[in-house]
Amino acid sequence: MKFFNYDDIIELEKLGKGGFGKVFKAYHKRKCKYVAIKEFLKPDEKKDNQVQFNYEAFIDSIIIEHSLLRDINKLSIENPEVKCFLGYDGIFKNPKDSMPILQMESGFCTLFDVLRAGMKYSVPEALYVLNSLVDGYSLLQNKGICNRDVKTENIILVE
Repeated sequence: MKFFNYDDIIELEKLGKGGFGKVFKAYHKRKCKYVAIKEFLKPDEKKDNQVQFNYEAFIDSIIIEHSLLRDINKLSIENPEVKCFLGYDGIFKNPKDSMPILQMESGFCTLFDVLRAGMKYSVPEALYVLNSLVDGYSLLQNKGICNRDVKTENIILVE
């Protein structure tokens, strides 16, 4: 695993938080681009105050996510006509606490943000977004990959 250099990153805003950690938008100074960082947080010894936390399963799930993102990135490169996947830069180890960090391309906003703001799409814009989703999910399905977390918060729009 490469070491992630926090000196290269300017954290801008929190994008979300989940069971494993947080996602934030950042600017990568050396790459001169915006990125999304998924930072995994060290889990408590006990989860839900009942079951002992399985650290090995936690790490396994991170490795699986990394492998899937790497495979999807490869599909995206091999199929440039399907323009619906964000780029994936890789997995790094945070030198502060040795927890893994995923770095990927950052989008403009989520579909949830657009809908919550009351913005309206024209019919051609809506069809473009829907067609991109169908193309992407078809490509994933043909490769035996499914997404079990399809929701407006996870549909990231780019300019």
